Amino acid sequence: MSYKLLIVSEPGVDGVFRHVEGLIRYLQSKGWKIFWAYSSVRKSAAMTRLAEEVKANGGGVLDLGVSNSPSFRDIGAYVSLWRFCCSNRVKWIHAHSSKAGLLARLIPFKRHIYTPHAYYGMGRTGGLMCRLSNLAEAVLGRIGKTISVSQDEKDFAARQLHIPETYLLTIPNAVDFLKFKPASDSEHKRLLRQEIEIDTNAWVVGSIGRICYQKDTLTLVKGFNGLCREFPQESFVLLLVGSGSPEEEAALAEAVSDLPENARCIRKAYRDNPEVYYQVMDAFALTSRYEGLPITALEALATDLPCIFTRVPGLNCFGPDGYQFNGIFYGLSGDEGSISKAFIDNYLDRMQSFNHRNTAKELFSIDQVYGEIESEYHQWFSDSPTAD
Repeated sequence: MSYKLLIVSEPGVDGVFRHVEGLIRYLQSKGWKIFWAYSSVRKSAAMTRLAEEVKANGGGVLDLGVSNSPSFRDIGAYVSLWRFCCSNRVKWIHAHSSKAGLLARLIPFKRHIYTPHAYYGMGRTGGLMCRLSNLAEAVLGRIGKTISVSQDEKDFAARQLHIPETYLLTIPNAVDFLKFKPASDSEHKRLLRQEIEIDTNAWVVGSIGRICYQKDTLTLVKGFNGLCREFPQESFVLLLVGSGSPEEEAALAEAVSDLPENARCIRKAYRDNPEVYYQVMDAFALTSRYEGLPITALEALATDLPCIFTRVPGLNCFGPDGYQFNGIFYGLSGDEGSISKAFIDNYLDRMQSFNHRNTAKELFSIDQVYGEIESEYHQWFSDSPTAD
């Protein structure tokens, strides 16, 4: 029996897309016929390849053409998505991220699963957009089932959005351990650094993600500045992968211009093989205001990197009170002083060995995570299967 499933997502880059990409390929390998609605507004070559794979596997694709911000185009996208469901006789829908979750859960007579990948309201305490977002999530959260990727995300849904526990469960994100792994040896790492023009002898801290309010890259740069000034005789590189709005980029450029002479900031665009970026790093940093369970953090752990994080929802879980990774250095969100201290503590402890890769393998393997999601599909939809 071949089961049909519609997956709806918005971004074609970054962590949400990589989760969706892995899930679709896993399900197709298990015999599912996948239909995929996505948006080409934030696109990548990997997104285009995945769309072709879905069609070659007998499924169908729909370009919604929406952004992650509210727009009048969302109305047309909703109508197109409803017609797409009807024409392909799809009854099961799994939506990923807020825009996809809004569009998909408004389609009636379907079975819904939703993965938020971090609620908009998790990092904000007020404002009209925050209140409207929380209201919409609270109402729609009683439609179908919500899969949270971390306990922090589930707690927000239960306590702040007042979604009943019966609608909620927690399944983390997955990471490909065959793809994301440390450089084979020091010579391999040196050659990779030469390839992307990074100093071979510098201490390299990297971060991968959008330059935006959520990721708070500005505080990361200021914390890195403190590390460089603490050790003026050492050479440091900050590798930032990703881009942002003109306003965010201008603020970032100003912060970078204040770095001391022993530091460089290297900017790189996202690429389809991001594992290379992790393999040239000595440490990974993410100073977000909130997260779901960031794919980039899992990829860094799979590469056995020490990590500098903020104590915020979606990142708290990696430390001694959660998954118990032994090389996590925490600072406070928006506090450049505490972030600097976390950078310094990490650098002073740089000869330590870490349990990151082995521990992550036990928690975030593809077969374990996507297998659990597939089991949930069968359990949740068992009374109304749709087969070809």
